[in-house]
Amino acid sequence: MELPEARGLFRRAILQSAPLAIATRPRADAEALGRIFGERLAVHAPGDGPRTAGQAAVLAAQRDTGLAHRERSGSTLEPPFGPVGTAVAAPGPHVRGLDIMYGWNADDMSAFPGEKSGNGDPAEPTRRMYAEPLTALGQQLVRAGARVHAYRLDWRPAGSAYGATHCVELPLLLGSRAAWRDSPMLGDTTWEEVDELGRAVRATWIAFVRTGRPGAVAPPLTCREILAPRP
Repeated sequence: MELPEARGLFRRAILQSAPLAIATRPRADAEALGRIFGERLAVHAPGDGPRTAGQAAVLAAQRDTGLAHRERSGSTLEPPFGPVGTAVAAPGPHVRGLDIMYGWNADDMSAFPGEKSGNGDPAEPTRRMYAEPLTALGQQLVRAGARVHAYRLDWRPAGSAYGATHCVELPLLLGSRAAWRDSPMLGDTTWEEVDELGRAVRATWIAFVRTGRPGAVAPPLTCREILAPRP
């Protein structure tokens, strides 16, 4: 979306709880993590490389790299592997005319215990990691000529200790009863309840896909159009 080369490849985009601060990483950091992965893979699969090692060895090396990265970064949120890139300038004329909807879940950071505030409340880190960066991006996109809507999901499944956590929108959009069976973030909520709310959320997403506007929405989902700030 931020690359001029992508102009014309798509008309609309939905950003669901995008952690913009960790979207990419510097090349030097990626190379250091690559060396750790190579060293750990050599332990789990001596004589093999990433293309020849068995699945179990690759997964074990990934796990070890993830643990090492958590020690290096101090973050339980940032994944060890991701795109390598440099800072991209604010969205330019190439986003003019795009329809973009972005949003987050009210308790996104409850899934990352090491990132919570001192009292265990996910509200402050959720604001810092998701709400503020995405809101700033939305304003930049509007100024560049995109049509922008923002959403927030406040769904807290009954019996779940995670509340409106990161990825809690996914069972409302994708998958089946079998796919989400025993998911801790759904707590005691029955699949019938999940599917009922899911129909409403899917209708909002589909309306946006078809028209560029989410249409009518109801709690626990809220959505609003982002207008350009007055000069």
